[in-house]
Amino acid sequence: MIKAFLLKDKNVEASEVYRVILRYGMCPDDYTFPRNCASAHLGCGLNLLNIMCNVYNIEPKSENHGCIVDILCRSGHVEKAYKMVQRVPVSGSATEEAIAWRASLSACCSHRHVDLAKAAAERVVKLERHSGAYVLLSMRTQVEINCIVHEFVAGEGTHPKMDGIYNILEVIKGEFNLLQRNIFEGRFLQIYN
Repeated sequence: MIKAFLLKDKNVEASEVYRVILRYGMCPDDYTFPRNCASAHLGCGLNLLNIMCNVYNIEPKSENHGCIVDILCRSGHVEKAYKMVQRVPVSGSATEEAIAWRASLSACCSHRHVDLAKAAAERVVKLERHSGAYVLLSMRTQVEINCIVHEFVAGEGTHPKMDGIYNILEVIKGEFNLLQRNIFEGRFLQIYN
């Protein structure tokens, strides 16, 4: 039930089922905890991980750590998340270990922690050759002009000359559209003449 509720983004209902499990004395398992960690906020998620380890003696898997890393990242604690992901136990499956690293990579890209993103991407690529690490990193571009490196991140507007850059891009776009129209009309006229 917990999984079904979380798949429908019904976190409150999932948490309520978890509380019912506890109220009736049933023991949650390693499957139940990551689902509830995923729906939790930072303090609650860390508390769930603590309960899982110290009350129920359940050894956390990389998925559990991945959920906590995700919570840390969503709450802006990217450096803490990165430190935690470095301590994720290797559970035998590269794909499982990559869960936490992908969460860290995504957060590093979102919060523009370039060096951490590079390190996380290298780890993800080692674990999963067919990963989305390259896509996340492709959102960043560097251009060197007159020995000055300018860095751009997709969706970012903080470059000091951003207005001028956008103006130049609009001029280039207009010239490209004009050229494209001329080429199309020229071909069109050649076909019908």
